[in-house]
Amino acid sequence: RDEPIKALTADISSLRTQLQSVTDEKNMMEKSLHQTQLQVVSLEQSNESQEKVMTQSDLLRKTAEQGSSEARKNLEDQRTQMEELRQRLLEVEAETTKQRDIIAKYQRDRQEMKRRIKSKVDIIKQQEEVLTQKENEATELMRQIQETTVEKNRTQNENIAREKELNDVRGKLEESAKLLESNQQVSQ
Repeated sequence: RDEPIKALTADISSLRTQLQSVTDEKNMMEKSLHQTQLQVVSLEQSNESQEKVMTQSDLLRKTAEQGSSEARKNLEDQRTQMEELRQRLLEVEAETTKQRDIIAKYQRDRQEMKRRIKSKVDIIKQQEEVLTQKENEATELMRQIQETTVEKNRTQNENIAREKELNDVRGKLEESAKLLESNQQVSQ
C-alpha cells in the first residue's frame, strides 16, 4: 500500500528535477539569445565601413538570426515541455493525495474493526465466564443429586431392613399371641 505512494513520490521528485533542468536550460538559452543579439548589433555597427567585413557580418548576422530563431523555437519547446511537466506534477500530486486518503480510510476502518473485534472478544469472555459459572453450578447440583440419591438409597435400605425387622417382630408377636391364646384355652 505504501509502494504506490513511494512510486508517486519518486515520480514527483523526478518531475521536479526535470522541471528544474528545463528551467536552467531555458535560462541559459535566453542568456545565449541575448548575447547573440548583442553580437548581431555589434557586428552590424562595426562592419558598416568595409564591404568584405560587411559581407562576413551579414553572414554572421544571418547565422545569428537563424540561431536566434532556433533558440526561440527551442525556448518555446522548453516552455511547452515545462507546462506538460507542471501538468504531470499536478496529476501526480492529486494521485498521491487520493492514495493518502485511501490509506487513511483503510487505517480508520482497520482501527474500527479492531475495536469491534475486541468488543466481541470481551463479550465472548464474559459469556465464557458465565458458562463456566453455570457449569460449576451444574456440577455442584449433580454432586448434590448424587449425594441425595445415595442418602435416599441408604434410607430406603434402612427402611426395608426396619420393615423386615418390624414384620419379624409382628410375626413373633402373632406367634406369641397365638401361643398365649392357646395356653389360655388349655388352662381353662
